[in-house]
Amino acid sequence: MSVIEGIGRVKNGAGTGHNRAGDLVSGHRTGEGQWSLTNQNNGAQFEASRQNGRGWNVTRTDGTTGEQSMGDFTVLSRPRPDGSTGVMVCDFDRDGFKPLSESDSDSGEPVTSTGDDGTVTTTTEDGYSVVQNPDNTMLTTTPGGYQISYDAANSTSTITDPQSGQSSTIWGDPHVAESDGGQWEWQSATSTYVLPDGTKVTMNSTGGDDANGYGTLQSMDIYSGAGTTHVDSSAAGTQVLTDSRPADEAQGDGDTYLGDRDVDSWYSVSGTEMAA
Repeated sequence: MSVIEGIGRVKNGAGTGHNRAGDLVSGHRTGEGQWSLTNQNNGAQFEASRQNGRGWNVTRTDGTTGEQSMGDFTVLSRPRPDGSTGVMVCDFDRDGFKPLSESDSDSGEPVTSTGDDGTVTTTTEDGYSVVQNPDNTMLTTTPGGYQISYDAANSTSTITDPQSGQSSTIWGDPHVAESDGGQWEWQSATSTYVLPDGTKVTMNSTGGDDANGYGTLQSMDIYSGAGTTHVDSSAAGTQVLTDSRPADEAQGDGDTYLGDRDVDSWYSVSGTEMAA
């Protein structure tokens, strides 16, 4: 699921870590946003290239056959007291490496239909769908099957895993209520929730504008794990794009939280459970 599983170490342009099999992976920075890594056990070579706002693309060359494949990964990092950086490379959409001939396919233009009641449904080839109702409520289904509802008038969003029935609701100033009973708050202007299928849900609040230092949930941007669909849902309406990269690059993630499979528990990038 990842090139480096767990926490690796990066310092002075060199990096070391281990994959899931326990093999040592080490390498060095070759340029701005470029890394060259080697699996010291089987000789596999990795060339990693940072994609602004879209994580990293990694090309793997098999150490025995020379066959090449590519994967897209999210990199989480945090500083360490010794001056190094702790790094975790994650494959959130769990698609691993694909042959180069398959790795650059696009989802094509979205298909939009309008019902007699004014409901607008938009779908893409990667399994993404958005249903926008005349009252400006919205339901998005991600490629992994997660559902994200948004009610602009009531500043409320709910993220649901239909398989388990568990969910988390974000509303108000803003609170996060987990269906397992946990509850916590975020107070920054922007926060991003990363779903297990790689979907990013970036929520924007007014950023602590009341007497208690809290803000009100204002809008939501959703980016599919493949980086092909962008939904901007606010009082102005919903827009679906096939290429989300410009919007993703232009918007900061703010505080980032990682959801478990049932999306009823959330963790900071350092591994702390938010509702603990």
